[in-house]
Amino acid sequence: MSRLILEPAPTFAATVKIPQPGGGVLEVPWTFAHMGEAALKEFSTGEDSKSRSDIDTILEMSKGGGWTGDTDREFNAENVAWFLDLHRAAVAAIISAYYAEIGRQRLGN
Repeated sequence: MSRLILEPAPTFAATVKIPQPGGGVLEVPWTFAHMGEAALKEFSTGEDSKSRSDIDTILEMSKGGGWTGDTDREFNAENVAWFLDLHRAAVAAIISAYYAEIGRQRLGN
């Protein structure tokens, strides 16, 4: 019998689907940071959430990860700002993908 591991992995993978002008979709492999219920609530509704920039939100959700695979840019604040400038729908797509994946965990419980 295999051992049951109760603690979730610190990161998890997802595909972020970013709508593109003209109807295409950019599929970006992404690694997000896992947050427990209390941490997620603080992240989502805490005092810092009101003043956190989109870049900081994405960096926080992606601690230890971010876009993955064979890319031409390192995942850091400067490149996230560059990416968000070019892909206007990216913020909503990244945040939605995160909450959709975190929500799957809740559905499984």
